Order: sequence, then structure tokens, then C-alpha cells
Amino acid sequence: MHIDHSVALIGAGGHSLVVIEAWIADGRQLSELVLFDQDPRKTDEHRLGLTVRAFEENDIPNGRFHICIGNNAVRLRWGERLQSGGGEAHSIVHPCASVALSARVGGGCFLATRAIVGPQASIGAFTIVNHGAVVDHECRIGAGCHVAPAAVLGGAAKLGNGVLVGANATVLPGVTIGDNAIIGAGAVVLRDVPARATYVGNPAREVRR
Repeated sequence: MHIDHSVALIGAGGHSLVVIEAWIADGRQLSELVLFDQDPRKTDEHRLGLTVRAFEENDIPNGRFHICIGNNAVRLRWGERLQSGGGEAHSIVHPCASVALSARVGGGCFLATRAIVGPQASIGAFTIVNHGAVVDHECRIGAGCHVAPAAVLGGAAKLGNGVLVGANATVLPGVTIGDNAIIGAGAVVLRDVPARATYVGNPAREVRR
């Protein structure tokens, strides 16, 4: 299936609205986008001027794409699938985000308005740094993560793959969060968190793994 548009957006849920708004704020044209969703109930619905098109599992777009899905595991799975089919993961950065010149941002990432990425920070593919979130200097973030609105990662903090850092949570400098861990909203993480664990509270404590 060939797409002549600049970027195919995959997923027409609420997060797609944020992505489309960022595209418009950057001075780009809606005609450069095409919006897909697997849910047949969304076909022909409208999202900020875009009409949702049906997307079948075997329809791998040729060209650039961006996954507009909030769920980390689903976003990463679709991103890797489309890449394996020859697609090019396209990052979208709101013009009011701040990204240090020495920072590295992987393919298919989304940086929302007022997101901050500090010097020598590294962000893996298909990661979301949401509204007002801070990724400080020398942080290392794996693939398929989500740093939720107003969350803060202190300098040299490390996230594995598929990590969710909830809204207004704080991860102290140098702390490591294991793969697929969840940090609850408002948590303050003082020490390393193992893979697949869920930590909440201030100071953050484990509630399940």
C-alpha cells in the first residue's frame, strides 16, 4: 500500500489529537498527514480536520509513519512491525519543546509542548516525552517509554524499555528504572526500581511486580 503523504499517523485515539496539534503548531499542513486506526468504529470519524481511515494489519505504509498510541507495549510493537516492513519512523516535536543540541532523539518519538530534553540525554525510539516533562542532562531512556506530563527525570537517570513514569512523578538523579516498570503519578523515586515493578508514593514503594 503506497502513501503519497508525508507521514502516516497510526492510531486515532486521544493521543492523536496532541500529535496533530503539534504538527499544526510547527507550521505544517494537514494535507501532509493521513490518519489510520484499526478500530472500524472510528473509520470516517474526524480528528482536527483529518478523516480516519481503516488500517488493516497487513497494510504496511511505504514511507514515514508515526504511532499515535499511548500504550507503551502496543506503540513499540506497531513501530517495530512497520519498520520491519520498510517504513521510516518519524519523530514529531512541538515547536515549544526544548531539545539540547547534544541530545539524541530516536525515530518515532513524540515531544510535546514545553517538554525539555537536556544536554547529552538520549531518548530511545517510539518514546513519548509529554507536556512539561523534563529529561535532564545525561539521562538515558530506552525504547517505547512514556514520560507523562510534568514528570521529572533528574540528571543521569536511566529508564529501560517500555517504562511509564506517571504525571508529576520525580525520578532522582542517577536512579535506574528497569524494563516495563511503572512509576505512579506523583511518586518520588529515591532508589533503583527493578524490571516490571510498580512503584507509587513519596518516597516511592513497590506495590506489585
